Amino acid sequence: MELVPQHRALLGVDVVGSAANPGYHLAAVHRTVDDVLDRALASSDIEPSEVLDREMTGDGALLTLPSERLGVLLDLAHDMEDTLAERNRWQKPEVRLRIAVEVGPVGDEPGLYAAKVTLSRLLDSSAFKGIFVRCLEEQGADGANTALIISDHALRTAFSGNHTRTVRQREFTPLSVQDKEYASTAWIRIPGFDAGAATSSPPTPEHRERGRVVNLVNGTMKGIQAETVYGGITFGTAPR
Repeated sequence: MELVPQHRALLGVDVVGSAANPGYHLAAVHRTVDDVLDRALASSDIEPSEVLDREMTGDGALLTLPSERLGVLLDLAHDMEDTLAERNRWQKPEVRLRIAVEVGPVGDEPGLYAAKVTLSRLLDSSAFKGIFVRCLEEQGADGANTALIISDHALRTAFSGNHTRTVRQREFTPLSVQDKEYASTAWIRIPGFDAGAATSSPPTPEHRERGRVVNLVNGTMKGIQAETVYGGITFGTAPR
């Protein structure tokens, strides 16, 4: 029988669209991620010894801290938004981050822990990625630099008392998340973007993959066959 590991607070970050950067920019992107994390940690009251583990995850990072720092990690996400906003005004390539926060049992030894798996599922969620892409398309270059997602458990724990300095619970919007075997309701926060409206309304045509449905009819037809249509329908001769 194994004892349940200590609960830890987890912070994961992932660079948006890193694969689209040319090779000579990748080192600069990695340095930016490290610098943004270091500056956010320095601006908080987190001591270096409290960062129990810091793993590089390709184009991101995963930090493990004591569970009592959960609220501080939410504020840390807010600080990273401010740091990236200033950095992206003056330096290229622009770097934008998806950020995930979770809390749960994590052992001292390397291993596959459920809390880390959940954090990975949140960060990689197609629904979360899609909402942030939609935000960037609508807001343009002056839009949000970060998007934060947390589990329902982390949200209820973080806001069970006065545990945050800057971030408020009302700023989060529920989002249905499904990635591989994981399916749950998470909560997202994107600065300056109404994620609630985006999750409750269908995407406009420019946000959908463009395609075409052709109905060939020999004889009389009294309707069309198609799934949900966003935009107009034009009747005419079949394309050649």
